[in-house]
Order: sequence, then structure tokens, then C-alpha cells
Amino acid sequence: MTTPQSIADDPPPARDQVRKSVTLTGRDLRDLDVLRRSPTALAVVGATEGLTEAALLHLLLVHSLRQAVEAAEAAGYEALAASFQHDPQERALRAQLRARRRVRADVEEDVEA
Repeated sequence: MTTPQSIADDPPPARDQVRKSVTLTGRDLRDLDVLRRSPTALAVVGATEGLTEAALLHLLLVHSLRQAVEAAEAAGYEALAASFQHDPQERALRAQLRARRRVRADVEEDVEA
């Protein structure tokens, strides 16, 4: 299984890339202002005070994309784990492994005695 390269791990964009526009609501602008004034909030996204609005928006985008990718990966791993729990072959293998552990524990107790 191949994993997609993380969006957040991409190198910084070249200067000649196209800038996309995004519509910000009044609430978005207020939230952005609150974030800009909070050193703690800035640290969470890896920003420092004094960034331009464009740089801050870019950091927020990268941070959000990273969280989305991590959430998707976690959901995928949960689904994979759930599929193994219902697989009869997987259950049989786990039962064999538990039995081996019990035998080893019994042998180790006999050796120590």
C-alpha cells in the first residue's frame, strides 16, 4: 500500500505559481484578527508575530490541510483495524498467538523455579 505524500511536506511554492482567491466572511476576518493578536494561537500553527496577512493565511491553510490528512489517515487505520477484528482468519491467528504466549510464560516459570 502506498501512502500519498503529505501536503504539508511539499516544498515552498515557486514565486511564479498562481495565487488563488478565497472569500472570507466577517466572522473569518474577526477570527483571523483574534488569531493574529494571540501569541499562543500563532504558535499552534507555527507562526510568529508580524507576519503578513498572506503568510498567515498560508500557514493556516497548511496547518488545516495537515490536520485533514492526519484525520483521514486515522480514519483509514481505524477502518482497517475494524476489518481485521471481523476476519475469521485474523481471529484464529490472534488465538494462536495468545496460546503461544501462555506456553512461553509457563516455560519461563518452570525455568525460574
